[in-house]
This record gives sequence, C-alpha cells and structure tokens, in this order.
Amino acid sequence: MSKKNNEQDRHDGLTLRQQMSRDLQLLGRAKRTHDGYLREVCKLACHFGLSPDQRTQQQVADYLLYLINDKQFAPGSLKVAYSGIKFFYTTTCPRDWEVLKKLKVPKQKTLPTVLTIAEVHQLIAATQQHHNAALLWTLYSLALRLEEGINLQLDAIREFERSTSDCWQPTSRRNWLWSQPCESY
Repeated sequence: MSKKNNEQDRHDGLTLRQQMSRDLQLLGRAKRTHDGYLREVCKLACHFGLSPDQRTQQQVADYLLYLINDKQFAPGSLKVAYSGIKFFYTTTCPRDWEVLKKLKVPKQKTLPTVLTIAEVHQLIAATQQHHNAALLWTLYSLALRLEEGINLQLDAIREFERSTSDCWQPTSRRNWLWSQPCESY
C-alpha cells in the first residue's frame, strides 16, 4: 500500500482541519493551543491558496521567513505559528523535514511597565473596594510583586517593623527580609 493510501485511510473521510483538531484533542492540548495551532495552519494554507498537505518544505521555510522578516512577528507569536505548523507536519500530515527542526525562536525580552506616582495614585483611586486599595498601597509602598504580596506573612511585616536596619529585596524568594545592614545604598 502506498504512502498516499495510508494517509487517506488514516483520515477516513475527515478534512485535514478536522483530523488536526482530533489529533490536538487526543494529545490533550489546551483550548487556546488548539485554536492557535488551527489558526496558524489555516493562515499557511491561505498564504499559498492551497491545502497545507500540498506544500513543499521550501514553501514552508519561505512562509516562516515571511513571518519573521516581512510580518516581523514577535517571538511569542512566531512560536505559536511555528509550533502549529510543526504539529501539523509531524502529527497530522507527517513529513520528515529539516525546516521543522531548524527554527530557533528567540526568547522574548520585555521590561516591566513602570508607573509614575500620579498613575499609581490614579490606579488606586479607581478601586471600588477598600481592601483592594489597601492591598495596592501595600504592594506599592513595599515595592512587592503581586505574588509576593499575596504570600506576605504577618510575621514578616512585624519583623520588618521591629528592626530598622533590615534590608528587603523584592524577589520571589520565600525570605525576602534580610536581617543584615543595608550596605548597598
């Protein structure tokens, strides 16, 4: 039996989109992953105007370069596109293509947004409930991240109040209060 007949038997009357959807579900992919991967393979098909199973390795490589160079996809968007296309050509419509092994998506480097004092006051003033405003004031005044504020223990606050020479360093580590003199300031 030829490779083409095996593919036809495997799909058993389902469209490629339906087969890919089933493959994603069988492998337990999340709904957002499922939708994103299907969307990206659909974009690939629309770009060339033909079914993705009729694409060549060179066309897929050209499409990925188009996303990188012409569309200037951000690393996160490029990763979704690449992963969806890779899933299609490794699981739904298997191909042993080098292009699916070559692409390296750069890590996304973003800086946190820093609010001005006026913006912080505006944000806190916009809260509807007093306990939310108190939480935001605590986070802001102690320069804590949200997770650190949520995990903040009353003993740590009392220890901070007792000692005037404590240094605190806003990190996600458990012990963010250091009982040593502040030499870095």
